[in-house]
Amino acid sequence: INSKVSESLGLLQHQDLYRQKIERVVNFVCEHNNIDKEQFGFAPSAKNIDSCDEILNDEEVEALIKQMQS
Repeated sequence: INSKVSESLGLLQHQDLYRQKIERVVNFVCEHNNIDKEQFGFAPSAKNIDSCDEILNDEEVEALIKQMQS
C-alpha cells in the first residue's frame, strides 16, 4: 500500500508541475496580447519560492510558444 500511495502522490506532483507550466504560458500570452485574464477566470501564475530546474523563465516560455506555433 505504501508504494501505491507514494506512486500516486508522485504522479499528482508531476501533473501539478505541468499544470503550473501551462498556467504560466497562458498568463504570459494574456499579458503580451492584452487579454483580460479575469474575464476568463484564469488563475494567476504561482509564485516560485525557490528556483529549480523545472521552472521556465520568460525566454523559455517565449521559445515554447514559438515552437507550438510552428
